[in-house]
Amino acid sequence: MKKRKFLKKLGAGVILSIMLSLPIVSLAASDYYSSLSFDSTLKGATRSFSGGYNVVMEMNASSYRSSGSSAPASSYFSAALYRYHTILSDDYLGTVSYKRDGYSLYYWIGVGSGSYYFKFSKAIDGWTVKSNNVHMYSQGQLE
Repeated sequence: MKKRKFLKKLGAGVILSIMLSLPIVSLAASDYYSSLSFDSTLKGATRSFSGGYNVVMEMNASSYRSSGSSAPASSYFSAALYRYHTILSDDYLGTVSYKRDGYSLYYWIGVGSGSYYFKFSKAIDGWTVKSNNVHMYSQGQLE
C-alpha cells in the first residue's frame, strides 16, 4: 500500500516536472487597430502577428474628393501584404481589393506568425481614401 502511494506521488511529480519544463506557447492572437488616409500609396507599420495561422484585415473606408476629377477612377483600392525579413528581402504574399466606400474584410490564409506590413495603393485621381477603424489581427486555422 505504501509503495503504491509512493509511486502515485512520484508519477505526479514527474508529470508536473515535465509540464513545467515545456516551453509556454502563447495562443493569444495579435490584434491591432489603426487608421489610414492616402491619395495614391501608403506603407503601413511593420507589426508582429503571432498565435495564428491567418492574417486578417477589415475596415470601413470612405473616400472624398481632395482635388481634380469629379469621379474616382475606381470603386476599389489595393492592399498588399508583405512578410518582413530585412530591408532588402521581404516576401510578397498577395494583393486584394478593398472597397473605397464601405466595409471590406480579407484573410491571407496560411501565412503563420511573423512580422508583416501592408502597402496600400490606388489611382492618382484626386480622391483620398480614409478609414479610422482598420482592424488587423491573426487568427487560427479556418475550418
